[in-house]
Amino acid sequence: MPDSGASSIPGLVLSEARELRSKQDARLRALQALSRSMLAGFLSAALIALAARPADNPVDSAFGFWIAYTAAVLVGISLLVEFLVSRWKEGPDIHALFESFGETSDAGGFEMFLALMHDDDRIRNEALLVRAKRFIALQVCGTFGGGAMLLALDG
Repeated sequence: MPDSGASSIPGLVLSEARELRSKQDARLRALQALSRSMLAGFLSAALIALAARPADNPVDSAFGFWIAYTAAVLVGISLLVEFLVSRWKEGPDIHALFESFGETSDAGGFEMFLALMHDDDRIRNEALLVRAKRFIALQVCGTFGGGAMLLALDG
């Protein structure tokens, strides 16, 4: 590809498509980190709260059940987020590119086709990202509720 820079229109389009995909990948990584940190934070707080209980004042079994249930739900949501990510498109299908262009010398057409493939993947990934955001919003609510339960342990 002699001119894969940003001097041609197809090159500009491809550059923009790559930048949008890169930003989308960064948003996904941030959501994954948020999901994992909420889970780790709740589990750490729950273990500390339970371990700090005096031996003569054990946790009520119903209360313990709700703490365990909350932890299980948060783990389940984290797993759902990771499952969604397993369907994430990392980049264009190389076989499809080769089948469409083979050994052609039309660099501009190739760059435009590549940009369109990036955009198709970005649109598909955006739907996965929206679903992941919804699950993480549920996880935020669960973490907040679980934290409130842990605070009620002292009461």
